[in-house]
Amino acid sequence: MKRILYLYLGLIVFAPLTVHAQSFTDVTSKTYEYTAITDAIKNGWIKPLSDTSFGYGATITPQDWLFMLMFFRTADACPELGMTPNQYWTTDNIKYCLAGTGVPTATESATTIRRDEAMQQLFALRRKSYAYQQLETKPAGYVDPTDLASIPADRQGAMIAADRLKLLFRSKGALLPSAPLLREDAVLSVWRFHEWERQGGVDAETHDQTTLASNTTLDHWRDLDTDIYVVKVKSGGDAYIHPILPYRSYNPAPASSKTTVRDEFVYEKVSDLAKESGAIAAVNGSYFNVQWPWGALEDVAVVNGKTIYQRTDRSTFVVCVDGSMFIGTYTKANLKAIKCTAEQALGAGPLFMQNGDVLEQNTKEGIDEYTQWQRRVGSDARTAIAVSKNRKTAYIITVAGKSYPAFGKGGNTLGAFLLSKYPDMGNAMMFDGGGSSALYAKGSLLVGAGVSGGTAERAVVSALGVFSKKTDKLALASFEKAKAKRWDPVVTQIKITKPTKSFAWLTIAQAKKNGFQIATASSRATKIQIADATDKVQTYNVTFDLVAQDAATSSKLIVTRRQGTHERGWNIPTELHVINPKDGSDVDVIKLFSYLPDAQKPDLKTFDVLAFRPSGVIFGDATGRVWFYYAKDQQLSPGKFKVRKL
Repeated sequence: MKRILYLYLGLIVFAPLTVHAQSFTDVTSKTYEYTAITDAIKNGWIKPLSDTSFGYGATITPQDWLFMLMFFRTADACPELGMTPNQYWTTDNIKYCLAGTGVPTATESATTIRRDEAMQQLFALRRKSYAYQQLETKPAGYVDPTDLASIPADRQGAMIAADRLKLLFRSKGALLPSAPLLREDAVLSVWRFHEWERQGGVDAETHDQTTLASNTTLDHWRDLDTDIYVVKVKSGGDAYIHPILPYRSYNPAPASSKTTVRDEFVYEKVSDLAKESGAIAAVNGSYFNVQWPWGALEDVAVVNGKTIYQRTDRSTFVVCVDGSMFIGTYTKANLKAIKCTAEQALGAGPLFMQNGDVLEQNTKEGIDEYTQWQRRVGSDARTAIAVSKNRKTAYIITVAGKSYPAFGKGGNTLGAFLLSKYPDMGNAMMFDGGGSSALYAKGSLLVGAGVSGGTAERAVVSALGVFSKKTDKLALASFEKAKAKRWDPVVTQIKITKPTKSFAWLTIAQAKKNGFQIATASSRATKIQIADATDKVQTYNVTFDLVAQDAATSSKLIVTRRQGTHERGWNIPTELHVINPKDGSDVDVIKLFSYLPDAQKPDLKTFDVLAFRPSGVIFGDATGRVWFYYAKDQQLSPGKFKVRKL
């Protein structure tokens, strides 16, 4: 018992110092190396300089670096010292132990360690590893760092291995071997080295290619825990590109207004936009106004020759009538210079590659996020697009993952990777990114909310889609079939006293008092439970603000309304679900508007429920027009009141 207690006390004495990175003034959750720093401190690899400072930006000492390497030696190296810190982990013992494993512990400076010295020491721990021996060689397509010749011959293998595993950052193509290793760089390198070994200790970069159409391929590159997808589309073949905007949109400008007011759209997921439009692949597009629930376009959008929104100060991807493509600011002068009549266009920015050269300075396109491109390129996923130098090939790029800086927000590092794989790239620009990044292809969501294989998606206001002429015919036929089923152009005579006042909705609180079983998230409902025709309780996963029930007739229909207050004060419905307990159906009436001719589409600012009927629901707007939803066929048709005698 005494022995056990004594060992227990020893563990208390030498337990790693527990300080969370979030408590530091120089490290926050947005710091690129945040996860690595947090794990390193938790595991006892390194100690912060103080309770409030990790020491970000400071150089690491040779002694602290060797201390970290002790955690990565093999179990047969100095087993008498133990694998966790204890009183025997002195500076001299650590040096003696690591030197015995083949680590060259001597450094040029007693207070700092060069980057190449550190990598040589790290990989010396695995000098007999076949995986490491493969890493220190240059694979086909490897682009040498610009300062490779300045790296001592006996350290070049380690630096190449570190570069291939992205343990170190390049700066303008250089590895900076003689620069002192910073504390955050040291932590990140050993953390990523640990991840590499945890995943099998192999060169993790893999490449798969899938054919989407005769002129379109999908490349999937993976390196450790980051994925990059590139949809390559050649002009003139079966596939073509154009923006996808949500069906649920309206233009708030009065018909008589001479002022151009941009259309506003209900946010929609990229996967839904792709499915509804028949795209074989799609990514998120431009930036947008985030005033819930409407998204006003912030960048250029041209669809089939129709200009939806225009500006001249941000980079834009353009497809010309002749099939050629262009990336640059959307100005008459630029389009005229290349003899381009825009047929499709979607903007965002900024530009990060021009004429095959990676830009090192921001192109100042009025985007605060990019006012300064730093060596640390951030941890967010990104979506981007590039065009070949001959303007005949487009590369639609989605980056997923948060620990591969070459694929972060900084355009120059992303560009360096892309040029190494696709040397014919000319110009490239960013689309929206982070949690908005999404890729739909091969009939499924490949990237959601910036995560490879993610199932969650952020709803966006635009997407860029790749379409196949062959599949278009099938999609059009499917749409026309659905339209014939869901929209009846014949006017329905509605025998009912014409309503003279707005329909009375129940709030969530009122509905609960009336016996509805509703789950809520803050002030909104997230699901509703309703007894069906057999008295079995069914759960409907819908989000809504208001609810209405047909208590007066036999239909028992229920309508839920999700709405948002526009900046002009309108309470506009973004969803109107008609729930039918008889057959368990749940139909969003507003989604049916895609089947309506433009002249028949309602004014959403005043669109609302007017009344229930035994066979369906009557909707109307302030123009006096009426639409009838027939519940049995889930069909919408124009309506006309036939006033009954009272």
